[in-house]
Amino acid sequence: MSLLRKLVYPELVTLVGWAEQEGWEPGHHDAEQFWNYDPEGFLAIEEDGEFLGGGAIIKHSDQFGFMGLFIDVPDANQEGIHWVQQRGMEEVFGCERMYYSEAPEIDHSKIFGVSTLEIG
Repeated sequence: MSLLRKLVYPELVTLVGWAEQEGWEPGHHDAEQFWNYDPEGFLAIEEDGEFLGGGAIIKHSDQFGFMGLFIDVPDANQEGIHWVQQRGMEEVFGCERMYYSEAPEIDHSKIFGVSTLEIG
């Protein structure tokens, strides 16, 4: 059974490590600063007691917030990969490539919303 719950600090360290392994470049002290500002703003997902991923939804004020660092264990999302492939969807750009390469040609017929769907 899947459970969304509050993240604990050692899991935040794990998320940052996963992000670095994926080629993301989280700031050296960003996670710690956000944690100190709003530790209640970090969420974890677990299934059958196993930590699978998480992210941050930090409220700075009534008018401004931050959402990010959403990442999961690559092996845990095989059903999601299969679901996407069955529907003919494909990756159009990767997060880190948004900043390091030319804009991709996008087949707009395969875009159904503005969102993220991270698969592994």
